[in-house]
Amino acid sequence: QMSSPERIDSLLALGFSMDIPKSYSLAVWEPDGGFLQYQRRVSDDCLLLLSVRWIDDDQVLSAEESLVWREAVARNHFYDSQADSVDRSMAQVEPLVLRGMEGWKLLGMWRNPEHLNAGAFTSYVLRNDGRRYLLDMEVFHERREKEPYIREGWIIMNTFMPGGENGQ
Repeated sequence: QMSSPERIDSLLALGFSMDIPKSYSLAVWEPDGGFLQYQRRVSDDCLLLLSVRWIDDDQVLSAEESLVWREAVARNHFYDSQADSVDRSMAQVEPLVLRGMEGWKLLGMWRNPEHLNAGAFTSYVLRNDGRRYLLDMEVFHERREKEPYIREGWIIMNTFMPGGENGQ
């Protein structure tokens, strides 16, 4: 099931839209800080975190800077993730164009030695009219397959469109 009209309207008020399935529940809503997160608990040992971070600035990030920004967003905004890091030896970064917006598609692993856990992530780093976006799907599925959930993230993130009441 795809997004409810109420969810789409609430995102449009932030200046963008994305079709986030109803199976994802709102976990963090901080529009003044440019961050929101939805979560889907698939099972007791599988959790998906879909996050959007946005900043109004003119900075164009390199591939490496995009990985660093993704890591910083996780450390600063994800619950109990101050020790999270991106395993750069396994990270894949490729150019991305989505609806005319240019940026990067990131795919990799995150690790947290403090909690002895890790998982997969995929992110889009995009720019549009003076606003930088990070769309991120983080997967925790201990010792099990993660690829279907990474692909689910791509499907959802591919619905992202800037515009709305506060759109640039």
